[in-house]
Amino acid sequence: MDSYIQYVDVFLKLVIGIAYAILVMKVSGKANLAPMGPLDQIQNYILGGIIGGVLYNPTITTLQFVVVMTIWAILSISLNLLRKHNILVKRLIDGDIINVIKNGKITRKGVEKARLPIADLYLKLRLQGIQDIAHVASGQIEQNGSLVITTHESETKYPILLVVDKVIYKDNLERTGKNTSWVYEYIKEQGYTSLDDIAAIEYFDGNYRIIEWNT
Repeated sequence: MDSYIQYVDVFLKLVIGIAYAILVMKVSGKANLAPMGPLDQIQNYILGGIIGGVLYNPTITTLQFVVVMTIWAILSISLNLLRKHNILVKRLIDGDIINVIKNGKITRKGVEKARLPIADLYLKLRLQGIQDIAHVASGQIEQNGSLVITTHESETKYPILLVVDKVIYKDNLERTGKNTSWVYEYIKEQGYTSLDDIAAIEYFDGNYRIIEWNT
Protein backbone atom coordinates (compact mmCIF):
# COMPACT_ATOMS: atom_id res chain seq x y z
CA MET A 1 0.00 0.00 0.00
CA ASP A 2 2.85 2.36 0.87
CA SER A 3 4.49 1.62 -2.49
CA TYR A 4 1.22 2.41 -4.29
CA ILE A 5 0.93 5.76 -2.50
CA GLN A 6 4.55 6.54 -3.32
CA TYR A 7 3.98 5.89 -7.04
CA VAL A 8 0.86 8.07 -7.01
CA ASP A 9 2.86 10.83 -5.34
CA VAL A 10 5.61 10.60 -7.98
CA PHE A 11 3.02 10.64 -10.78
CA LEU A 12 1.24 13.66 -9.30
CA LYS A 13 4.48 15.61 -8.92
CA LEU A 14 5.47 14.77 -12.49
CA VAL A 15 2.11 16.01 -13.81
CA ILE A 16 2.46 19.22 -11.79
CA GLY A 17 6.00 19.77 -13.09
CA ILE A 18 4.90 19.30 -16.71
CA ALA A 19 1.92 21.61 -16.20
CA TYR A 20 4.11 24.38 -14.80
CA ALA A 21 6.64 23.97 -17.62
CA ILE A 22 3.85 24.31 -20.22
CA LEU A 23 2.41 27.31 -18.37
CA VAL A 24 5.73 29.16 -18.34
CA MET A 25 6.36 28.25 -21.98
CA LYS A 26 2.97 29.56 -23.13
CA VAL A 27 2.97 32.73 -21.04
CA SER A 28 6.51 33.53 -22.16
CA GLY A 29 5.46 33.10 -25.79
CA LYS A 30 7.85 30.24 -26.57
CA ALA A 31 6.97 27.29 -28.78
CA ASN A 32 9.23 24.92 -26.84
CA LEU A 33 11.80 24.76 -24.07
CA ALA A 34 14.79 24.77 -26.42
CA PRO A 35 17.32 27.31 -25.07
CA MET A 36 17.61 30.43 -27.24
CA GLY A 37 19.72 32.37 -24.78
CA PRO A 38 21.50 32.24 -21.40
CA LEU A 39 18.29 32.81 -19.43
CA ASP A 40 16.55 29.90 -21.16
CA GLN A 41 19.45 27.59 -20.34
CA ILE A 42 19.45 28.64 -16.69
CA GLN A 43 15.69 28.17 -16.43
CA ASN A 44 15.94 24.69 -17.91
CA TYR A 45 18.76 23.72 -15.53
CA ILE A 46 16.75 24.91 -12.54
CA LEU A 47 13.58 23.20 -13.78
CA GLY A 48 15.41 19.90 -14.27
CA GLY A 49 17.04 20.21 -10.86
CA ILE A 50 13.76 20.93 -9.10
CA ILE A 51 11.76 18.15 -10.75
CA GLY A 52 14.59 15.61 -10.62
CA GLY A 53 15.36 16.36 -7.00
CA VAL A 54 11.73 16.21 -5.87
CA LEU A 55 10.23 13.27 -7.75
CA TYR A 56 11.86 10.52 -5.73
CA ASN A 57 12.14 12.41 -2.47
CA PRO A 58 9.14 11.43 -0.33
CA THR A 59 10.09 13.90 2.40
CA ILE A 60 9.10 16.79 0.10
CA THR A 61 5.31 17.06 0.03
CA THR A 62 3.25 17.87 -3.03
CA LEU A 63 2.28 21.20 -1.50
CA GLN A 64 5.92 22.13 -0.98
CA PHE A 65 6.63 21.14 -4.57
CA VAL A 66 3.78 23.35 -5.80
CA VAL A 67 5.14 26.30 -3.80
CA VAL A 68 8.64 25.87 -5.24
CA MET A 69 7.31 25.50 -8.81
CA THR A 70 5.13 28.59 -8.35
CA ILE A 71 8.15 30.63 -7.27
CA TRP A 72 10.13 29.33 -10.26
CA ALA A 73 7.26 30.15 -12.63
CA ILE A 74 6.83 33.69 -11.30
CA LEU A 75 10.55 34.42 -11.55
CA SER A 76 10.84 32.90 -15.04
CA ILE A 77 7.81 34.72 -16.44
CA SER A 78 8.82 38.03 -14.85
CA LEU A 79 12.36 37.87 -16.22
CA ASN A 80 11.12 36.90 -19.69
CA LEU A 81 8.65 39.80 -19.74
CA LEU A 82 11.30 42.23 -18.56
CA ARG A 83 13.68 40.94 -21.20
CA LYS A 84 11.08 41.48 -23.92
CA HIS A 85 10.05 44.99 -22.91
CA ASN A 86 13.25 46.51 -21.53
CA ILE A 87 16.30 46.73 -23.76
CA LEU A 88 18.66 47.30 -20.80
CA VAL A 89 17.43 44.16 -19.05
CA LYS A 90 17.69 42.26 -22.33
CA ARG A 91 21.31 43.27 -22.78
CA LEU A 92 22.11 42.51 -19.14
CA ILE A 93 20.64 39.01 -19.34
CA ASP A 94 21.41 37.99 -22.92
CA GLY A 95 24.58 39.98 -23.51
CA ASP A 96 25.60 41.52 -26.82
CA ILE A 97 26.24 40.01 -30.21
CA ILE A 98 29.99 39.57 -30.62
CA ASN A 99 31.75 40.03 -33.94
CA VAL A 100 34.53 37.48 -34.41
CA ILE A 101 35.15 37.66 -38.17
CA LYS A 102 35.19 40.70 -40.44
CA ASN A 103 36.06 40.62 -44.14
CA GLY A 104 37.89 37.30 -43.90
CA LYS A 105 39.94 38.29 -40.84
CA ILE A 106 39.50 37.12 -37.26
CA THR A 107 38.69 39.90 -34.80
CA ARG A 108 41.03 39.51 -31.83
CA LYS A 109 38.85 41.48 -29.40
CA GLY A 110 35.81 39.49 -30.49
CA VAL A 111 37.22 36.01 -29.91
CA GLU A 112 38.75 37.13 -26.62
CA LYS A 113 35.44 38.59 -25.43
CA ALA A 114 33.59 35.45 -26.50
CA ARG A 115 36.32 33.27 -24.95
CA LEU A 116 36.32 31.33 -28.20
CA PRO A 117 39.49 29.39 -29.08
CA ILE A 118 40.56 29.82 -32.71
CA ALA A 119 40.39 26.04 -33.20
CA ASP A 120 36.75 26.05 -32.07
CA LEU A 121 36.00 28.95 -34.41
CA TYR A 122 37.39 27.00 -37.37
CA LEU A 123 35.37 23.97 -36.28
CA LYS A 124 32.19 26.06 -36.26
CA LEU A 125 33.06 27.29 -39.76
CA ARG A 126 33.61 23.77 -41.07
CA LEU A 127 30.31 22.62 -39.54
CA GLN A 128 28.61 25.29 -41.65
CA GLY A 129 30.45 24.18 -44.78
CA ILE A 130 32.89 27.10 -44.82
CA GLN A 131 36.33 25.86 -45.81
CA ASP A 132 37.95 29.21 -46.64
CA ILE A 133 37.60 32.01 -44.08
CA ALA A 134 38.44 34.54 -46.82
CA HIS A 135 34.91 34.01 -48.16
CA VAL A 136 33.37 35.20 -44.88
CA ALA A 137 32.17 38.81 -44.87
CA SER A 138 30.96 38.69 -41.27
CA GLY A 139 30.89 36.18 -38.42
CA GLN A 140 28.96 36.87 -35.24
CA ILE A 141 28.42 34.96 -32.00
CA GLU A 142 24.76 35.23 -31.08
CA GLN A 143 23.41 35.34 -27.52
CA ASN A 144 22.82 31.59 -27.53
CA GLY A 145 26.44 30.91 -28.48
CA SER A 146 25.82 29.99 -32.12
CA LEU A 147 27.97 31.36 -34.94
CA VAL A 148 26.11 33.21 -37.68
CA ILE A 149 28.03 33.57 -40.95
CA THR A 150 27.50 35.96 -43.84
CA THR A 151 29.57 35.29 -46.94
CA HIS A 152 30.38 37.74 -49.69
CA GLU A 153 28.18 35.69 -52.01
CA SER A 154 25.17 35.70 -49.69
CA GLU A 155 25.32 39.49 -49.29
CA THR A 156 24.00 39.84 -52.83
CA LYS A 157 21.25 37.24 -52.32
CA TYR A 158 19.88 37.94 -48.86
CA PRO A 159 19.11 41.03 -46.74
CA ILE A 160 21.65 42.21 -44.19
CA LEU A 161 20.09 42.35 -40.74
CA LEU A 162 20.67 45.68 -39.02
CA VAL A 163 18.21 45.49 -36.12
CA VAL A 164 16.32 42.45 -34.84
CA ASP A 165 13.96 42.61 -31.86
CA LYS A 166 15.60 45.82 -30.54
CA VAL A 167 19.12 44.32 -30.87
CA ILE A 168 21.35 46.50 -33.07
CA TYR A 169 23.91 44.70 -35.24
CA LYS A 170 26.65 47.34 -35.14
CA ASP A 171 29.05 45.49 -37.43
CA ASN A 172 26.37 45.15 -40.11
CA LEU A 173 25.58 48.84 -39.78
CA GLU A 174 29.23 49.70 -40.38
CA ARG A 175 29.21 47.58 -43.54
CA THR A 176 26.39 49.74 -44.90
CA GLY A 177 28.07 52.98 -43.83
CA LYS A 178 25.73 53.69 -40.92
CA ASN A 179 25.96 53.79 -37.12
CA THR A 180 23.71 53.46 -34.08
CA SER A 181 22.67 57.12 -34.14
CA TRP A 182 21.41 56.68 -37.68
CA VAL A 183 19.09 53.85 -36.56
CA TYR A 184 17.17 56.09 -34.16
CA GLU A 185 17.02 58.93 -36.68
CA TYR A 186 15.79 56.56 -39.38
CA ILE A 187 12.93 55.09 -37.35
CA LYS A 188 11.78 58.58 -36.35
CA GLU A 189 11.79 59.64 -40.01
CA GLN A 190 9.60 56.63 -40.77
CA GLY A 191 7.10 57.60 -38.06
CA TYR A 192 8.15 55.30 -35.21
CA THR A 193 9.05 56.41 -31.69
CA SER A 194 11.28 53.54 -30.55
CA LEU A 195 12.77 50.20 -31.57
CA ASP A 196 9.96 48.51 -29.66
CA ASP A 197 7.57 49.66 -32.41
CA ILE A 198 9.27 47.61 -35.13
CA ALA A 199 10.34 43.99 -35.57
CA ALA A 200 13.50 44.53 -37.63
CA ILE A 201 15.47 46.74 -40.02
CA GLU A 202 17.09 45.19 -43.10
CA TYR A 203 19.39 46.37 -45.85
CA PHE A 204 19.08 44.80 -49.28
CA ASP A 205 20.02 45.83 -52.80
CA GLY A 206 20.96 49.35 -51.72
CA ASN A 207 17.76 49.99 -49.79
CA TYR A 208 16.84 50.07 -46.11
CA ARG A 209 13.50 48.67 -45.01
CA ILE A 210 11.59 48.31 -41.78
CA ILE A 211 9.84 45.05 -40.99
CA GLU A 212 6.68 45.91 -39.09
CA TRP A 213 4.73 43.98 -36.50
CA ASN A 214 1.58 42.34 -37.80
CA THR A 215 -1.19 43.59 -35.52
